[in-house]
Amino acid sequence: MEVMTRTCNPDRLIVERWIGRLFVALGAVFWLSMVLGAQIAYLDNTLPTAARREWISLVLLVAILILAWFYELLAAIVLYAGAVATVIWGIIAGWEIGVWFLMGSLFIAPAVIAATLFIAANRMQKVCLLEEKAA
Repeated sequence: MEVMTRTCNPDRLIVERWIGRLFVALGAVFWLSMVLGAQIAYLDNTLPTAARREWISLVLLVAILILAWFYELLAAIVLYAGAVATVIWGIIAGWEIGVWFLMGSLFIAPAVIAATLFIAANRMQKVCLLEEKAA
């Protein structure tokens, strides 16, 4: 298996980028729907009222999507930082095992996977640029 390859593989580069972007996009849709659903279910808001209250969540999610689309390395750093912050938050809040399982499977693991894919794509891009420059 070519884990530490130093040759340009544009197909792998494309797959890593798109799967990382897919993780971020699906996560954004999921978490935005969860925030809106919590506003509607627990605070008895209507959808327009919930959307007005949670506009900052929407802005942050769109910013992460744009960041992940154009700046992979920075997006990876933000995703790793978010995963670490979530673990710290869980420790401070004293989450029970069910909450750890949910946050681990629905946020921490996907964020770490997407960040790792973005770093791998960034490294492959550098290898491809070096090979192109050398040729």
